[in-house]
Amino acid sequence: MQVSKFDLSFTFKGNKLTANCQQMKVHNYPQIRVAVNRDKGKTDIYIFYEINELGQKYYWYELENFKQDIAKVIAIKLEEIQTG
Repeated sequence: MQVSKFDLSFTFKGNKLTANCQQMKVHNYPQIRVAVNRDKGKTDIYIFYEINELGQKYYWYELENFKQDIAKVIAIKLEEIQTG
C-alpha cells in the first residue's frame, strides 16, 4: 500500500487547527485519513472517501455534534487543495 502524507491547517469557530493527513488506497479505494490535533493533546481521526460525484468529492460517515461541522470544513479544505 502506497501512502503519501501532507499537513493541513484550517480555522474552526475562530480556532486554528492543524492536521496530519495520509492519502492511501485501501482495497483499491482511495481515501484520506485526517488526524486533527486538538488542545490538551487530544487527536480526532476523520476518514474521507474519494467519490467524485457531482457536487461532492469526498464522503464521510455522519458524526456527532461539532465533529460533523469539523468534517465539513476539512472536506472543503481538501477540495481546495485538490483543485488548487
